[in-house]
Amino acid sequence: MFGVARARHQELGARGEDAGAQWLISQGLVLLARNIRRGRDEADLVFKDASSNLLIIVEVKTRTHPLAWPEARVDGGKSAALLRLAHRALIETPRCSGVRIDVLSVNLPRLGAASFHWFRDAVPVPLAWIHSRGK
Repeated sequence: MFGVARARHQELGARGEDAGAQWLISQGLVLLARNIRRGRDEADLVFKDASSNLLIIVEVKTRTHPLAWPEARVDGGKSAALLRLAHRALIETPRCSGVRIDVLSVNLPRLGAASFHWFRDAVPVPLAWIHSRGK
């Protein structure tokens, strides 16, 4: 019984990530990776902004109810994990100018089109991670 609910939740998350990745690509970002893990830390999508050479870590949160606020599910623990992951990604990607952590809220209603709300800089990173790179 629990396995079925978890499988539906994972399926919804995967659909949201797919829709979110395509939407962010349509906004001009370049997809570098999906579902990256470093130890226990995980992020859904990694993009590069070609115009600024900025590495963008994106956490996607998906719901089906039109009045839901999926972005509220990014709590302090998840924010800390995304910061650790962003720091590692910045070290591992020496040619980027810095890193930003965004949250993409995806609503996939049963009827109608998907809707997106993009929270840029949802998890603030230290300024030194941005200004000390790309020189």
